[in-house]
Amino acid sequence: MKRIGLAWVIALVALLLVALPVIAKSGPEFKGAWESIDVDGSFQQLTISGNSNNLHIRYFDHMATVCGGDKAIGRGAANVEGDTISSLLEIWCLNPRRFLADSSFNAVYDPITDTLIDEYGIVWNRMGNQ
Repeated sequence: MKRIGLAWVIALVALLLVALPVIAKSGPEFKGAWESIDVDGSFQQLTISGNSNNLHIRYFDHMATVCGGDKAIGRGAANVEGDTISSLLEIWCLNPRRFLADSSFNAVYDPITDTLIDEYGIVWNRMGNQ
């Protein structure tokens, strides 16, 4: 009888060790600094800040093909629905400084890998967590 009770305790502890990290993240944690490699091979960064009702995205591409290989920035308000963040970013080329376009940014948060995956399939990692 003691062996069955001990087996249940061990199984319960093992289950909690697996489940607690998932339970601890009550929702997608979008806020923070993110980085990725763009489809053109350039390094890009994303910063998401604010509170759950008022998120803001700042985007930086170190070598944007659409800007002739120069740097580009983007800014916009963001909305969260479930594990998806969406924004319409105002994109600017920096050299020379000129408005390029309004561009959508949509990404899904993966709580298992703590990454964002955008609509182009680009995986965004938290800066410093690679």
